[in-house]
Amino acid sequence: MTEKGTLNTEGGGNVYTFVVSSGAGKAEIREEIMHRYGVKPRMVHIIRVKPKTISARGREGQKPGFKKAVVYLRAGEKIEYA
Repeated sequence: MTEKGTLNTEGGGNVYTFVVSSGAGKAEIREEIMHRYGVKPRMVHIIRVKPKTISARGREGQKPGFKKAVVYLRAGEKIEYA
């Protein structure tokens, strides 16, 4: 959870951010949100985070990239975390 993601959730923006599988599409993410949380997303955006090169103790390595989904819900709906 990032600072921006936290502000969107707490500020009443009905926006939630999830790290998802690299092969997941918008339709699959929408169906999974409906199945797990019982709410129908208004909109789903997908962001691909590229891998980053890092240097630690004189050695170069790479942080893996990942895919995240930004899920927008209708007004009045929210996701309850268990």
